[in-house]
Amino acid sequence: MAPRNRDKKNTHLEGSNIKKIVRGGTTYYYWQCPEDAQLPDGTPIPKGKRLPLEHGNERVSLEAAHALNRKLLKSGTVVDKAMAKASRPVSRNPPLIEVLDQFEQAKLTGSNYSERSLKERLMKIRRYRREWPHTRVGQIDTHTIAMFLRQLSPESARQHRVLLDQIFTWAESEGFTTLRPMVVIERPRQQRRKRARHTWEGHKRIYDASPDWLKRAIKIALYSLQRRSDLCDITTNNIDMKEHTIEILQQKSRNYDKPVFIKIKMGDDFRQAVLDCIWSGIDCPYLLRHNPGRITKTMRESKPHPFYVKPDYLTRAYSDVRDELGIYDHLPKSQRPGIHSLRALGIWLYTKAGYSDEYIMALAGHASERMKTHYYDGHEKRTAKLVNADLSLDSVNLENIDWETDLSPKLKKLAEAGE
Repeated sequence: MAPRNRDKKNTHLEGSNIKKIVRGGTTYYYWQCPEDAQLPDGTPIPKGKRLPLEHGNERVSLEAAHALNRKLLKSGTVVDKAMAKASRPVSRNPPLIEVLDQFEQAKLTGSNYSERSLKERLMKIRRYRREWPHTRVGQIDTHTIAMFLRQLSPESARQHRVLLDQIFTWAESEGFTTLRPMVVIERPRQQRRKRARHTWEGHKRIYDASPDWLKRAIKIALYSLQRRSDLCDITTNNIDMKEHTIEILQQKSRNYDKPVFIKIKMGDDFRQAVLDCIWSGIDCPYLLRHNPGRITKTMRESKPHPFYVKPDYLTRAYSDVRDELGIYDHLPKSQRPGIHSLRALGIWLYTKAGYSDEYIMALAGHASERMKTHYYDGHEKRTAKLVNADLSLDSVNLENIDWETDLSPKLKKLAEAGE
């Protein structure tokens, strides 16, 4: 009798100990124990006993079956030991890529970094794997790092230097290397940003030429003084139209000891700008919303909602309108005011309208007056500030001054520094 042709449609299930049963149009999956075993709590599982898996879902059931084989069977313990051994460095001077794997697991997994910061660090680590794929950690010396940093821009080199210092400090603490190549690496100088400020005429021309969705975003940015990432993440759940308030937890401060969490009381113009967004006819849980028309699968998977406006998209859309108008073409592209410059323009407008520094700093989320001044400066020519120097020594009892304690800490620090 000729042998029957083997049905190959279930060959991918071999070795998984899955029992597949089709009944009433539904496929049921069970894990069938091939030997006497026991659960971690000591409960015995006799040979042949079936445990139900995810019925109707072969992929999930197959993953679960392999996990049960590793956890419950004797052969599984061998697999776990082999995997654990493979994950450990084989020597005191392991390959850098193994050290990077462990650094990710120990210092980045479950960390308090924001999603954006974590993504940037992982991208840098992937670059190190490409840069030194076969190099052992002990072979990375100061010269190697210096040559790597030299090919980068000053700002990029500064960021890489910080992360590499963290990696090699951790590697030394784990006993993988005795070298600390970052110790004598000079910190790259951070270039001052020379972004020009908006003129009111320039701002108005960009606003008038923008599409409706971008006009609404510009108004929200100007009135709220929030950073673009915080603007894009405002949802309708954060807005109370009865109380005329918006709650914002500023992303940049989320890992601070005291994160900046503010509730903005909207004025009439700001409230109308918010209503314009909500009544735009675009159904979206986010305040800034835009229907681009054709939405690809990649776009849908990269955003929390199809009509969500990503910060980078908002920046590009604004810059495209600005450059089409040519109003700042006399400036290099890197110096032309962009969407973030609306934050500075708004601070200047609030100041000119007579609002106090404390009011503006609280709204913008600035922790110091220095940052408020940084955003304010550059919108109009500097003029001499009138101050008084009408000290009369007759009004000071010099004999009763305790020179060590009567100065405030701030003035004492300035006096000692000779400033």
